[in-house]
Amino acid sequence: KYGEGISGVRKELSVKYDNIICDREDCDVIIASIGDKSILYNENVSKIETLTNFHDSIIGIADDFYISMVGDTYYVKNYDNKELYKSKKILNKINEYLIMEDNKNIIDSKGKVLYKDLDFINMYYNGKYISISKDNKYNVLDKKGNVLYKNKRIEIVMINEYNEEKALLIQDVKTSKYNYYDIEEDELYSEEFTAYNIVNNVYIVKYNDKEYVLKINGKLELLSENKDLVEEKVKVNNDGKNITITNSDNKEVVKVTIDDYLYLSDNNYVYKKDNYVKFYNISKDKTYDYELKENENLEYMPFRKTVFVYNSVDKYLKLIDFKGSLIKKIDSDELPNIKLNSHNRNAYIITMEDGKYGLYIAN
Repeated sequence: KYGEGISGVRKELSVKYDNIICDREDCDVIIASIGDKSILYNENVSKIETLTNFHDSIIGIADDFYISMVGDTYYVKNYDNKELYKSKKILNKINEYLIMEDNKNIIDSKGKVLYKDLDFINMYYNGKYISISKDNKYNVLDKKGNVLYKNKRIEIVMINEYNEEKALLIQDVKTSKYNYYDIEEDELYSEEFTAYNIVNNVYIVKYNDKEYVLKINGKLELLSENKDLVEEKVKVNNDGKNITITNSDNKEVVKVTIDDYLYLSDNNYVYKKDNYVKFYNISKDKTYDYELKENENLEYMPFRKTVFVYNSVDKYLKLIDFKGSLIKKIDSDELPNIKLNSHNRNAYIITMEDGKYGLYIAN
């Protein structure tokens, strides 16, 4: 378990397990597996439940409950191993307080069915907001399942340049008008927009019969004074064989064949050309590159302004930033598993093939 600092380390489990997983950020619950058996431990390393079939699994873990699947049955239990709810239909954790059943029902952490036979359930911001509908009646719920807004639905999530969810556009289904909702401030702004559209990741709304740019922070700026925001920075032409990208001066900046690696990430085009990984920064209209060394290959899609280069002969992984500079080099016998860290929006997780090492790296 990690925290502000480490005062000491001690051995907790004497059995040699095949795998140990901390499913939650503070590692207060542990899933250990050996052979076909999986054991769920609490933060005091006391056994909560043992699953003896390889196909049985722990589906979701929350503060007050966990979801397990045994055979063809899903169970919701608390940490005293008391059964709160069971179903033959698929159960998934929405957040720390709610569970979804078969994409139709919402159940609370005590096993009570709050909403039944819904037409749809849409979740936003890690389940903090939930948009539901039944018989053409819409509501927006909070994270505990209470009605936050009646007769409203979440139209879109507004994201910033780092792909972080910052705000919502919420529509009143009776008036068809929209309001801006600030996620961090938990506030619905009073301005009502009669229409909106998105051009080049710029949100344009109609307010008091004029067009405005709606900023991620909720501020309104007249579109007539911000025309440069919606002008195309680059133009992409795909003729079926080649992809050509030109900048605002009609200068060719990227040209690759249709089969080549090309990825748009964090306002950069990342692509391979000859023996180089190239990074075209759209806003700066500048290209950076990294020269691949012998036996190095570009692996994975870019994660948070980082690309990953692996050398299968010399057995190492390199982390390269979007300016072509080395962030870190890690010795690894096998190509590691890399995924986003859901607990930290500026980090990703690198796990070695043997399961012994995990590494959090923030950019």
